[in-house]
Amino acid sequence: MVNVSRMLSQLVLHEGLRLQPYLDTEDNWTVLVGYNLSARGWDDIERTLGRKIAPPACTQEEPFGNPHFTNDDAMKVLRADIERVQSAVLVYFPEYAALSEVRQRVALDMAFNMGFRALGFKQTIAAVKRRDWSTASRELYKSKWARQVGDGPGGRVDRCDRLSRMLLTGDDYTL
Repeated sequence: MVNVSRMLSQLVLHEGLRLQPYLDTEDNWTVLVGYNLSARGWDDIERTLGRKIAPPACTQEEPFGNPHFTNDDAMKVLRADIERVQSAVLVYFPEYAALSEVRQRVALDMAFNMGFRALGFKQTIAAVKRRDWSTASRELYKSKWARQVGDGPGGRVDRCDRLSRMLLTGDDYTL
């Protein structure tokens, strides 16, 4: 299965690590490494960390308050999220198990970022099932997601560029 250490590093690179809640590009309150508070609330964080999160002084500007988290907290929650997402990917995309470790990280990265919306990449998924890596790689760029996670082809190297290259070559990205 996936190399969890590499997956942690990859998701921190792509999602960032923020110890205080912030509004993401889709106006969702988010914290730690891509944890969507607006959709998920505190329950999974509290269960994973084994403590109640009682954010002080919630306001309209900061509806989730200003809780105290450490980098260790962030990594513990991220590890639990990786396990959760990987379990879902295995159910909805069973071909995942036969992919190389690098290509598994592409699938997990996209599922982590988009949830079930990643299943909407029908042409990419069909190409992956055929092991047509060139088509699968190109298909990533034909989406709103490619523009949301960076500038698409050309310009600076972004999430879509890295994942597309990993899908095409089966090799890890280099920073």
